[in-house]
Amino acid sequence: MMKRVSAYILFTFALLLSATANDSIFVQLKNGKVLAYEYLTYDTVSVDEIYISLKDTTFFSGEVKRITFDRSKIKNDTGALLVALKMRGSDNGNEALLGNNFTADVEDLTDKDTIVFNIPYLMNYKLAPYFLASSQKAKVYLDDEEIVSGESIIDFTTPRTLYVKQEGFADRKYTVVVKNSGLPIVNIETPNQKPVISKSTWVERSSMTIYQPDGTISYQSGTDYMNIRGRGNSTWSYNKKPYNIKLNTRTSILGMPKHKRWCLLANYIDRTLMRNAVAFELAKMTSMDWTPNGRFVELILNGKPLGNYYLCEAIRIDKNRVNINEMSVNDIQGEAIEGGYLLELDSYYDATWKFKTSYYSMPVNVKQPDDDEFNSQQLAYIKSYYNAGEKQLYNGSVSGFAEYFDMNTLIDWYLLNEAIYNPELNHPKSSYMHKDKGGKLHMGPAWDHDWGTFTPHSSLKNNNSMWFGALYQHREFREMLKARWNILKGPFASISTFIEETREQNRASWEYNATVWPTISNSVNGDITLSYDAAVDRLKKSFLDRLKSLDSIINSL
Repeated sequence: MMKRVSAYILFTFALLLSATANDSIFVQLKNGKVLAYEYLTYDTVSVDEIYISLKDTTFFSGEVKRITFDRSKIKNDTGALLVALKMRGSDNGNEALLGNNFTADVEDLTDKDTIVFNIPYLMNYKLAPYFLASSQKAKVYLDDEEIVSGESIIDFTTPRTLYVKQEGFADRKYTVVVKNSGLPIVNIETPNQKPVISKSTWVERSSMTIYQPDGTISYQSGTDYMNIRGRGNSTWSYNKKPYNIKLNTRTSILGMPKHKRWCLLANYIDRTLMRNAVAFELAKMTSMDWTPNGRFVELILNGKPLGNYYLCEAIRIDKNRVNINEMSVNDIQGEAIEGGYLLELDSYYDATWKFKTSYYSMPVNVKQPDDDEFNSQQLAYIKSYYNAGEKQLYNGSVSGFAEYFDMNTLIDWYLLNEAIYNPELNHPKSSYMHKDKGGKLHMGPAWDHDWGTFTPHSSLKNNNSMWFGALYQHREFREMLKARWNILKGPFASISTFIEETREQNRASWEYNATVWPTISNSVNGDITLSYDAAVDRLKKSFLDRLKSLDSIINSL
């Protein structure tokens, strides 16, 4: 159903119309309406760049324009044709498109019967088409209803067919297709557009709406609100910022299990945008207890499009995440004090509750229980347990070490990071582990895989990191490592399918992201000057080549 535009929320599409013949339309325009136009014929006509642009609340900047077109494309039996077509939003939340001059893939309409508009961040497909025909006598119809340029609203959720009708001639038909990136759109608004500038302080009473690619609403915080703050260490220093999200109600987001805590990873230094996602997919092939789920999205924050993000589950103790016992500050005796603990080995060493291990000087940060649910007795317990396990290895006993550390998850976690060439283990950084009540220390979940990963290297990277230098001295460990590698290498090699699916899923979004963030300030991955396809090809080849190298190295241990 069509209706008149109720509010003038405008966005720009500049069309470059080139002429190969010698005809022009002179158009007098004001406030988006055509006052008059006529044909003028010249012996020679230069190719004009026709920018019918937006400025303030006026659709066309200026009152007189010349639009060139190719009259030879008008056949005796086809009558008038469209020589200009662009889109404008209605009062439907498309404000985020303002000021983003993405050009539709339409150049010369005189030779087209299908017109495709690629509109990034489009959240509502009800749009007002602006058009000009090559004859004043022509009218434009949607089905049997005449439409008015700049005033009629059309729902372009599905392709629509426009007809240019001129008495005495056959109708000219155009199929108009409107597309966004094909990814969900996360639209976040903070109170009074307050900037998100802190990693420690939440911007509260913010709102979030998530649109599916077809414009339907997948999630809306409404009056329940949500909170947002910055996140990351080195990643927070980059131009494209990552964020933490906390909902006020446990909610399923984009099909992922219910929780309050979520992350928006920026993947700023990752030309492919997919290093973390690929690493998570590989981690799901291992014995680690849980790996975060994620979805690629477009992010809009306070009306500003910020490009492609990876919306994923935050690492938390929960039945839907790291499924171990949730402790309280009163759990200080007997079996109650044994777990669960969520720990991170990280050289930033910036947690409130933390300790350095006695034998291998591991920087252990307590992530959960949360600070107000933790106490010195619990810290003393987990420190003592951890040191007891390390002491066994320090004294040369792999089997003794295995009484405290789960060897299945430890080996799988190590092989994952070795396979993707993750240098973070050498600090260490972002290395998670957890302990449940009555259980051992388990490695995982996997996290933070965008720095230096999936790059061309053939030798071992982490065999001297953390405890692995000591473990490698023991044939017992090397045999366990070899056996497990020969099980995992096949599933790891199957990742090509996921990479190709992700390549296509992110293709349009990558183009928009590269427009918002045209340069990357960190070259650690060595792919910042590559095209999208070249960068993805390099990632895939580097990984598959590395699997072959590791297969030879590990099987010869």
